[in-house]
Amino acid sequence: MIDLFQPPKNRLPSYSTIRRALLHIDYKDYSVCLSKFFNIQPKTGETVGLDGKVLKGSYQIENDNPNCDSHPAIMLVSAYIVERG
Repeated sequence: MIDLFQPPKNRLPSYSTIRRALLHIDYKDYSVCLSKFFNIQPKTGETVGLDGKVLKGSYQIENDNPNCDSHPAIMLVSAYIVERG
């Protein structure tokens, strides 16, 4: 996965970094982006719902980096239009 994204420090952001970034997202803009990504077309007044799950016991351990804690690695994100179920 590192080869795919080619992050500047040759490692992916930590769970805490991703969480802090998500806390500052404009959810209306994010909803529009997810609608485009998942190819769903909400009508005016409809809500795009998101649900995420972490596979229990999944984590990433970096043995060569003592400053990196284990963190959830396998996640599933679903997006759907609430009014249509």
